[in-house]
Amino acid sequence: MRYSRELAPTKASVRLVQNTWHMADVKITIRPNGPLLVNGAADLVDHDGNTVNLPEGKSVMALCRCGASTTKPFCDGTHGKVGFDGTLKA
Repeated sequence: MRYSRELAPTKASVRLVQNTWHMADVKITIRPNGPLLVNGAADLVDHDGNTVNLPEGKSVMALCRCGASTTKPFCDGTHGKVGFDGTLKA
């Protein structure tokens, strides 16, 4: 992961603990062979800076890692059908 010098996290602001990124009030969990789960107040914006709204009825962002979701950038469970291997160890 690359950061610009201005946005580089400090050791106090970001840390990886057991496959989970902890940043202030946001927690990002790497699910085994599944999505990234984003818990907490986080803004998701597209490449033009437009806000991407969370799907109706969802309180946690599940972001696709397999690339096969039909609801990108969100996970739709397709990773289970395509045999996605997202093994990632800290």
